[in-house]
Amino acid sequence: MIINFMPLSKVNSVTLSMARFK
Repeated sequence: MIINFMPLSKVNSVTLSMARFK
């Protein structure tokens, strides 16, 4: 999951973190 070429990379990171915390 390497998406460091778009501003959504941060959003995706947060989403993944939230999903992991769920």
